Amino acid sequence: MAANQTEANKARSKAMKGNKNSVGHGCGRPRTFEPEIEAEALIKWAKDPGNLILRAFAPERGYVPSRMDDWQKESLTFREAYGIAKAMIGARREQLLIENGSSKPFERYADWYDELLFAHEQLKERYSAEIKSRIEAESTAKPEETARHEATMSQLKALQQSQESLARTIADTSIKTDNKSD
Repeated sequence: MAANQTEANKARSKAMKGNKNSVGHGCGRPRTFEPEIEAEALIKWAKDPGNLILRAFAPERGYVPSRMDDWQKESLTFREAYGIAKAMIGARREQLLIENGSSKPFERYADWYDELLFAHEQLKERYSAEIKSRIEAESTAKPEETARHEATMSQLKALQQSQESLARTIADTSIKTDNKSD
């Protein structure tokens, strides 16, 4: 076994002199991907009833899912194929929901597959934000309202202090009167 390793090391060292005698790793040149070819493969892949998660396509083909995002920006063909595949998978998932009566597994990404639902969700969010801002605007006091409020509160505090002082005076007077009568 040690002899085999030595021979392999010698073969590698020969390769260093020039790539003519290179042993290599046996895998060949790394694969390159063409968006147009991947577009066709994506449509074919999406037609398979077992494929329900669009992002699973990329790893099965040997690349990261973010590459599909790049190709959508670069290639009209891939962008259209991606849209078609997305619609096919979305329709299949919706059919599964109807058949099984359970929506839990697909609720999280439903708006990702259904553009109308996505638009509806965005509209709801905008409407909610608009109502919230209106409520905040209505509940926020204007400076003159705040000044009136503070003036009223100062008057109320002065009246309370005056009332407390009057109550103490009455109490002191009644104590003195009670002491004189004893």
